[in-house]
Amino acid sequence: MQMQLLTVRDAAAILKVSCSLVYQLVAAGKLPCYRIGTGRGAIRIRSDDLETYVAACRTDPADVSPTIPKTSRVQGRAFTHLDGERLLAAWHRKGVDVDRPNGRSVPPSE
Repeated sequence: MQMQLLTVRDAAAILKVSCSLVYQLVAAGKLPCYRIGTGRGAIRIRSDDLETYVAACRTDPADVSPTIPKTSRVQGRAFTHLDGERLLAAWHRKGVDVDRPNGRSVPPSE
């Protein structure tokens, strides 16, 4: 029986992801594995199963829409870039005191 078994670390290195992500994929049943030994056992992944998983992850570029992280959204609009003047104007509109005499945007702690 000729079968190449990979450790979690090997699989993570091949996929260029963290070991914890490989463990998550195994736990979710998305990546088949073998448990070798007693108790929970050491996890081993067949290289063929890893290739099958990667092939199943492939998407058509036309189906992929760019996602914008929630942290980069302001009132439903996404930042395209930060512009210092626009940022300063937005702070002024919100009432943020950015023109302090000492050049600091917050009062000093006493």
